[in-house]
Amino acid sequence: MFKPGTSGNPKGKPKGATNKNTKELRGKISLILNNNIDKVEQDLKQLQPKDRLNVLLQLMKFVIPQLKQVEVEHQEQEHNFTPIIIDFTNEKR
Repeated sequence: MFKPGTSGNPKGKPKGATNKNTKELRGKISLILNNNIDKVEQDLKQLQPKDRLNVLLQLMKFVIPQLKQVEVEHQEQEHNFTPIIIDFTNEKR
């Protein structure tokens, strides 16, 4: 077998790769919704607007990828820019 702390895949799961179970679950939910879309629409129309929005937001989690916070580092650098001055007044200096 493997030594403690190691595995058969030293690089690990690729970043952003979908878990097999998650992918399968999303497919089943999609199939259920597609096969019952008329009934789902009827049920949604019967809900209060607030509840309808809540259901739609919950369902979107399975369709739209969730955004993650990203930290950006910026290093200040000194720039030597020469300003360009454009005078539109036709006055001479």
